[in-house]
Amino acid sequence: MSKVIASPQLTFVEALQEAKGKLIDWKGRSRRSEFWWCVLCAAIVSCVLNLIPIIGQLLGFVVSLIMIPLGIRRLHDTGRNGWWLIACIVLSMITSYYYMSMLFSAFDGGEMVSIKALMRIFTNPLLIILYLVTLVLSIVLLVFFCQDSKVEPNKWGKSPKYNVVEDHVKGEAYQKSDLDKAIDNMGDKIDEMTGKAQDVADDAFDKAKDFADDAVDKAKDFAGDTVDKAKDIAGDAVDKMKEMADGVKEAAEDAVEKAKDAIKKD
Repeated sequence: MSKVIASPQLTFVEALQEAKGKLIDWKGRSRRSEFWWCVLCAAIVSCVLNLIPIIGQLLGFVVSLIMIPLGIRRLHDTGRNGWWLIACIVLSMITSYYYMSMLFSAFDGGEMVSIKALMRIFTNPLLIILYLVTLVLSIVLLVFFCQDSKVEPNKWGKSPKYNVVEDHVKGEAYQKSDLDKAIDNMGDKIDEMTGKAQDVADDAFDKAKDFADDAVDKAKDFAGDTVDKAKDIAGDAVDKMKEMADGVKEAAEDAVEKAKDAIKKD
């Protein structure tokens, strides 16, 4: 018979000390208290650094990079692969690059972007799909980050919060505080929400795919209609040119006949 002993929640200082020794650790596990205290610290530091031009923004970017291994360890602690976070970051970068490239191309040598150009950007089907997928993936990640540590060990190591001991081992189980109990209850509810969030994500992917397919079909139909109209216009132009050529030919023949008649009379 065994029992599960939960370690006390980390304080702000303890969380920073714990994360300090694992700045580039991509393979371990990090519990919720370590992750969210570090997120709070990083947010405060970033706000202060953003007040400093250029250098502060570069340092803020470095702080964001440091948070990536921590986020991956937090996913490991919930039993999930860190590629969830990498995929969200890459998708966000692709979306931002695509939006900025469309925005720069809309300037077209001018100093201001027209309202019509902005409407074309914000109604671009691919940009809308990228934003929706990024939003859904970000929400799913937030749910994962809020979940409690898995009790059992996994391929990334033992749980940093829970210890499984046998009954004959001496010692008292840690009595959870009201805050820890509230957090655990919230974690249970978040676990229930995770399945729903994943279903919503799947539905969003399916709808985005259907929307993209419809957009492609409409584009093909529009292109086909345009080609047909171009053929009709070209055919009408050719017919009119033939008619004009026939008229010129007839006028020339009449002029020749009249010239011949005039010569004979002379």
